[in-house]
Order: sequence, then structure tokens, then C-alpha cells
Amino acid sequence: MKFWHSKKVTSSAYLHSRTFYRRNRVLILLSTIMLLIAAALLATVSFAKQASPAMPATRVNGRIAFTSDNWIYSINANGTDVQTLSTATGASNVLDHRPAWSPDGTKIAFSRRTNGGSETIWVMDANGQNQHQLSTVAGDTQPTWSPDGSKIAFVRSVNKGDIFVMNSVDGGNAHSIISFGNRVGSSLVQ
Repeated sequence: MKFWHSKKVTSSAYLHSRTFYRRNRVLILLSTIMLLIAAALLATVSFAKQASPAMPATRVNGRIAFTSDNWIYSINANGTDVQTLSTATGASNVLDHRPAWSPDGTKIAFSRRTNGGSETIWVMDANGQNQHQLSTVAGDTQPTWSPDGSKIAFVRSVNKGDIFVMNSVDGGNAHSIISFGNRVGSSLVQ
């Protein structure tokens, strides 16, 4: 009799757990999904922390460069200390835009359009000083720095949007690295 009683307790516990599962299966399913999402988020954060030292920072010096009304400004990431970096805009019909920080955060490459003409690539110090023109071909725009800061890649719109690279110090050695000018169907002809 003792044996049967323990069996009955076991069967009762089993039936109770099945009833619990049936009544709460949506809750159990949602809990399982939440745990899987939490595990995925933790894995992502862990991966990002491991990968971040090798990835270049967008704001190396803690400041953000932006354009407003064809003027280039910089600002701290928390929204304080707005600085005007453009020096020859407004009434002089000079439009500055598309700022890009150098990897070390000391310089900004940008596009400048003068007197209704086409754009060219310019570089200035992070504080807006020492602005000088690098590219001499009209239609050069959208500058971006190489990871080591020695080159600037840009779009040359007069060549149907070809991608060019030049030295970041003097604008020398400008040459095409991607050409879109000789398209046949969806492939490029070289």
C-alpha cells in the first residue's frame, strides 16, 4: 500500500505539472523567447566591446562636425560649445559642406563650392584655421579619410561619380580607384 501511495503522489505531481504547462504555455514560451533575446543582446554587446578598439572612432576628439546653412560647425557630443569653423561663407557666395574628421581628430576635410561653381576638396584644422584647397578639379566632393590619415578618398562628379584618392597633405597623386564611366550592362569595363 505504501508503494501504491507513493506512485499516486508521483502521478498527481505529474498531472499537476502537465496542467500547469497547459495553462501557462504562452507565458513559458514568452519567457523562453525573452531569455534568447537577452542572450543575443549580451553576445552582441560583448562582441562590440571586443571589436571597438580595432574600429576607428567617428569622433576621435569628442566633437561632432556638421553643416547648417552651408556653414561648418563643431560641437561637443553633449551639445555644448558650438564653434563656427567656416570662414568664407555667406555673403561671399562660398558654401561649405560634407565635413569629415581625420582619424586623429586634428583636421577636417570638406567640400567647398565657390561663386556658383562646382565643388572642390578643402582641409582645415579642427579649430577652423589653416583652410586650404587640395583638389583643383571642379566637381570633387564627399571627402573621407583613409584609416591612417595619409589619403583622402572623394567622388569626382565630372567623371560620372568615379572614386578618386589623393594625398591628404598636398592633394597630389590624385588617381581613380573605382571607375563608373565605362559601364556595360551591370558590369564595369576596364
